[in-house]
Amino acid sequence: MSSISDMESRRREIVDAIEAEDPRFFTYGRLQFSSVEALRAALRPEEAVFAAALLDSSLFFAYIDGNSAKLGRVADVDPEDVSSKVADYRAAMVLSTELKPVPVGLGYDIYKMLFGKLSTELGRVRHLTVVASGALEAVPFSALVTALPAQPSMTAAELVDASPDWLIEKMDIAVVPSLASMPILRRDVAASKASQAFFGVGNPSYAAPLSPLPETAAEVRFIAALLGANPKNDLLLAEQATKGALLEAPLSDYRILAFATHGFLAGGVPQLTEPALAMSAAPGNDPLRSYLTASDVATLRLDSDIVLLSACSTAGSDGTPGADGLSGFANAFFFAGARNLVVTHWTIPSGPAIALSTGMIEHHSQNPGSTWSQSLRAAVLSMIKKPKSALDAHPVSWAGHFVVGAT
Repeated sequence: MSSISDMESRRREIVDAIEAEDPRFFTYGRLQFSSVEALRAALRPEEAVFAAALLDSSLFFAYIDGNSAKLGRVADVDPEDVSSKVADYRAAMVLSTELKPVPVGLGYDIYKMLFGKLSTELGRVRHLTVVASGALEAVPFSALVTALPAQPSMTAAELVDASPDWLIEKMDIAVVPSLASMPILRRDVAASKASQAFFGVGNPSYAAPLSPLPETAAEVRFIAALLGANPKNDLLLAEQATKGALLEAPLSDYRILAFATHGFLAGGVPQLTEPALAMSAAPGNDPLRSYLTASDVATLRLDSDIVLLSACSTAGSDGTPGADGLSGFANAFFFAGARNLVVTHWTIPSGPAIALSTGMIEHHSQNPGSTWSQSLRAAVLSMIKKPKSALDAHPVSWAGHFVVGAT
């Protein structure tokens, strides 16, 4: 058995080799520092970047927009208490047999902690890019409440009639893995030259005990029809949706990719130590080998404007102790050549998940000058402004999706 020092030496050799091949690779996964000038040069009108981290007993933040830069500290902030509050808030968004009341007062408390010293600055912001670390990576920013609500908790039925002031109503929100990655993503990444519009994976034939997701086939078919894709060549459905077929597909020819399937964090599947997407299990093969892992993704060659991961918990860590939450699929897809991702904090109900992904694609196709975070916001607003049901009004349906990327 190798000693710990031997393993660390080998790990360092691998890291050095990757950095020699592409020095930008590790920039995507950590809270790196970038100069104020570089960040401001990357900003668009009415846009700001906000970074926050919990250190010892304080919250430290950096805020930069086109007019100002502000470094701040919120004292007497217990990281464990913050983690507990975020977990409690997210607990209301766990999919179950009944929609849980949403503790909107807690959503306001978290907003005040993060942005309470920036009320004037945020008043001129329409596009917010966020860098968070640690417990703050789990914050569903879209569902933060920007004004003190009339009551501390609201049922789904109450949300239909009168929702609180959600942050998503004021601005679109995107996430980048690090401060340093934002200028890189905007400066160094050229526009896609892919000739085909869309490639989708939906409703793979899973090995037990995974349940089938027939509605995901409808999701990718709808997007394919919307974008004029060829279902025969541009979709992998049911038993055809194997890892082997995907790895052989000319994915660099497509501007938009969608994976509408089960997704898992590291450890979510026994014996899998990294994030993975479930694909069809080929007859006679070890089901474990059917999963598309983050390592598999990193070997792909993509030229995509966006990759939609319509799956569970695709924003998670890669399983490394202390690893950043966006080091799972996000790093792998960025390294492969994706410019933006849509990932999820939690399991999304199927109906709203389809409505959001197709609504976002439709908005972007009709408004080609918009960013993907703007198109996602448009889809969210169409759901919550005129909810067709309590499920539409509840943040379990719309606050889990978010865009990772800066273009």
